[in-house]
Amino acid sequence: MRFTLLLPLLILLAVIPYSVIAQELDCEIAINREQVTGNAFDYMSELAPQLEQYINETSWTDYRLEEHERIGCTLQIVLTSASDDFVYGAQIVVISRRPIYNTMQETQIVVLNDERWQFEFPRSKSLIRDDLQFDSFTSTLDFYIYMILGFDFDSFAPLGGTEFFNKAAQIRELGEQEGALGWGKEIGAQRNRFGLISDVLNPTYDPLRQAFYDHHRQVLDIFTLDPEKARQNTLATLELLRDAKRLASSTYVFDVWFNAKAQEYISIFRDADAQVR
Repeated sequence: MRFTLLLPLLILLAVIPYSVIAQELDCEIAINREQVTGNAFDYMSELAPQLEQYINETSWTDYRLEEHERIGCTLQIVLTSASDDFVYGAQIVVISRRPIYNTMQETQIVVLNDERWQFEFPRSKSLIRDDLQFDSFTSTLDFYIYMILGFDFDSFAPLGGTEFFNKAAQIRELGEQEGALGWGKEIGAQRNRFGLISDVLNPTYDPLRQAFYDHHRQVLDIFTLDPEKARQNTLATLELLRDAKRLASSTYVFDVWFNAKAQEYISIFRDADAQVR
């Protein structure tokens, strides 16, 4: 009898895609192909909806998020070159957002600008996720999705995004093994995917990641309740960043931080007492 009751439920769970049960991202894609001319490349203009489906309907974590908890993000892809065998050069800008508690506002978590993306994408190519097999197109998307997740989870718990940064690092290793552009050490191009994930996972930069958490949870999320305390916490966070930067061998992730947060700091102190400013 127990088996009879469970069987319909098991069948129902089997036919419901897991992505319906757990979707973490709400990502918008914009593709600009003005620099790539020719009818042979027209299909790239229709790629955005496929990418949104690939990202938004894939389960990237073991966590179950409610609809309002999904991470807002934008991927802006600019095609800069194309060859007859459908090898593309591109720039990708990755922007992720996070709600600010006790408000109806959002904050930019991170802005990543990658100007050296090279990938193969022939017509009718399928978008298949495979964390164990490197693909110049989907693996790059997957890498940045894990970076988005890592930074988002870091903003809610100290070093909370490590598991996702580790997954991004695994993709980076696969890319380096393939000799693909942007995935390994390159002379004169340290600010690539290799440099980004290497710095983020370097314990030297843990204070920056702690400051990342402090800024979101101890500053932004309490600002409407206690702006003066939030400003004092901001000053402490800036001191933490200053000390961390003195020990760092690269300023890449610090620049990523301030590119996303510079205007936010201005807003935080705009109405502060002159002594605090």
